[in-house]
Amino acid sequence: MPASPSDVRADRVGRADDVLALARLASRRGAVRDMLGWLTRRTGGPAVLVGDTGRVLAGPGGEHDPAV
Repeated sequence: MPASPSDVRADRVGRADDVLALARLASRRGAVRDMLGWLTRRTGGPAVLVGDTGRVLAGPGGEHDPAV
């Protein structure tokens, strides 16, 4: 059964809110850590930035690679 127009509209508004939240975070100093923290809270699971060797470059808290 297709979603109702109000469900589709609510989903779009939610996605737009998420994009705006990430855009606001991206403009700050320490943006990577802040964005990963937001993603962790939003999804309820871990969010980290992993390099090509599998090393964790950044996470929402703790140690991180200063080059990131």
